[in-house]
Amino acid sequence: MARRRRWHLSAQSAEVVWDRLGVSVPPDRPAIAGSGTYLWMLAQDAGTEIWHHFNRLDRAGRENTVRLEGASDEMTGLVLDALSLHSAGQSLPSVLSWFCQMVGQTLVLDGVAYCEVATGWESGDEHKRVKCARLLWLPTERLARRGANYVERVPEQVATRLECRTRIEIPATKVVTFGAPQPWRHELNVIRDCLPVLEARRYGWAKEHIRATGSGKQWAIEDFTTVIRSYYAEMARVTRRIGWDGRGLWREHIADYQWCSRQLRWYQFCIELRDAILDTIRQAIQIIAEKCGERARLVVENMPCLAAVEHGGALLASGKSPFSEILRPLRDPVLRRKDPIASTDQAN
Repeated sequence: MARRRRWHLSAQSAEVVWDRLGVSVPPDRPAIAGSGTYLWMLAQDAGTEIWHHFNRLDRAGRENTVRLEGASDEMTGLVLDALSLHSAGQSLPSVLSWFCQMVGQTLVLDGVAYCEVATGWESGDEHKRVKCARLLWLPTERLARRGANYVERVPEQVATRLECRTRIEIPATKVVTFGAPQPWRHELNVIRDCLPVLEARRYGWAKEHIRATGSGKQWAIEDFTTVIRSYYAEMARVTRRIGWDGRGLWREHIADYQWCSRQLRWYQFCIELRDAILDTIRQAIQIIAEKCGERARLVVENMPCLAAVEHGGALLASGKSPFSEILRPLRDPVLRRKDPIASTDQAN
């Protein structure tokens, strides 16, 4: 068995013994420069759209409902503790919004994310009553499935520093896997393969064009805008299935009908990605609840749904509604007044 680790959660907390096995990594990412910029922009836009789902009112002016049914106050605190990425004391919608935003970005960039569900109890407690919980991020590149277990291969330097083995087996029952819905996985793989290449070629051509212009080469008089537009057109083609708009890069080069159709596909992609993330979070909550002897269920209501996308598609096909009205239920979220971003916008 892997050695149990003892940590101090804070200066005021008692010493906690964790049942964690793997060597986790911080759940954050540095900004990607160079050939990954547009891919990172796409990931950010997907994560931000998912974040908005938790921080908006629906068309009837109702706040979305996020709650744990059948959970005690202690169980609710454990879930908040497990999902929290920032300071303690946040509400369940706030914690879920930031967590789902980060997972959404990761799935766009990497396609999959693994978390070990770890629980802790106070040192000396013979009954090992769960006092805290965490979702610990496992490095995808070091993880492999072996039968009923996952195997994490830890670099020797890291293993020496943490005093652990270089090969750690983690039961699959302790690991939850975040992944994009099956229909979108192929499209995301294509985007991850093509978008950085197109961007790198575009930057390379622009630099060569500028250098050649000074040397008087004949091809340097080629219309710069036309060539750059061709790269944008190819990026638009690569991302057409998920409907990303490239932050307006190719908006003026496509018809309004096609633009509206892409927007509907984009909202469909983000909604299905959000639902897949929430389904995996429910698995993690179930693991924690079973260790506490409880049955808790995560309920999410009044959020953007596929029915709204289908309704928008029907309106678009009918040709009787303005594009702005078709997208309004999905495109113009009203942020909650208590949300800090909404407060900042109103102050400005």
